Amino acid sequence: MGDRTLMLLNTNGLASQLKRHRIMRLAKDCKADFLFLTETHKGRKRSDKLVNNSEWKWIYESRGNTKSRGVAILIHQRVPFELIQIRRDKEGRMLFIKGKINYKMITFAVVYAPNANTKQFIINVKRKLDNFAEGAVILAGDFNIELTARKGEKKKMHLNKLNMMDLHADVTNRGTFYSARYNKFSCIDYILMNKTGNIYLKRAETKYLDIRSCSIDSGVRHRF
Repeated sequence: MGDRTLMLLNTNGLASQLKRHRIMRLAKDCKADFLFLTETHKGRKRSDKLVNNSEWKWIYESRGNTKSRGVAILIHQRVPFELIQIRRDKEGRMLFIKGKINYKMITFAVVYAPNANTKQFIINVKRKLDNFAEGAVILAGDFNIELTARKGEKKKMHLNKLNMMDLHADVTNRGTFYSARYNKFSCIDYILMNKTGNIYLKRAETKYLDIRSCSIDSGVRHRF
């Protein structure tokens, strides 16, 4: 499949033309091949394009019934992607796409988990993904809960329940969400891969992005 760069962004809405432009500029500067977006805030009744940029040849969305949801996967034109199947929900919280890159099967999924019953939601999504997926599997998004490999942390969700690997487990600066109430950062945005996926990770980065007038909450970048 060659070297590819994957980027995850919590956009906090894409209504602003300036924000859309700056996200496209950021993706270009990072040479992103795959762009996973959460909280696009695009409702199902709207017919406008998510972004107007011809370089992103494949744009797949799940639009919700409220303005606070919406997820998307964008694939750059330089990627020889061949779509086989797509699955989306009606709430704008999950999107699965399955296809081939250079004749190799791969599955991409993006989620935006709710604040309530979060663990059960993620378990249900993973079960549906297992039935859908083929080849290497990349699951990214806003999980709204911290994932952990440690035992006994009840407020967090154990990675063993998902049977997946955290692709930035070795990154020390993991904060992607700031809580003003508790005055601390936590990591609730992840890019995961199935343990049997034949993908070699070269580099992982987690950054807090504060582009003025954009309010992009978090960015996670991986190169594989």
